[in-house]
Amino acid sequence: MKSLKFMLGMYDSGAGTLYDLRHVINHEPPNRARWDYHRTHIALIHEMAIVDGDPIFWDAWARWKRYLKGSSNCSTAVLVISITVVVVVEEVVSEVEVVVVVVVVVVVVVIAIVIAIAVVEMLASVEMLAVVKTEVM
Repeated sequence: MKSLKFMLGMYDSGAGTLYDLRHVINHEPPNRARWDYHRTHIALIHEMAIVDGDPIFWDAWARWKRYLKGSSNCSTAVLVISITVVVVVEEVVSEVEVVVVVVVVVVVVVIAIVIAIAVVEMLASVEMLAVVKTEVM
């Protein structure tokens, strides 16, 4: 249980769960679980939460359920993307170039997140206008 609690965060991609820890152990790109398998992870972590009662399991369970609805943990996602980039380019370029690539990737991801938030807010406002229009009619 101690090991699972310690390593649980390593299975969280920030937008879903991972099958294994190849990104940690073998320095390979993360192996993201398909959504049906992600649901299995949710069921398993829920059982662990019931049996153990530790908030770490309850928090993971709630967060992983939100991933099914499109919610994400942006800081974890940026970290996983950065690790993936480092793993992919590590063999080819120097350490300085790796740092530059990671910084560029993080900036691009942050820009993508800002755009995604703006789109979600725009869609929410369009939906609100549709609701108001329906209520007026």
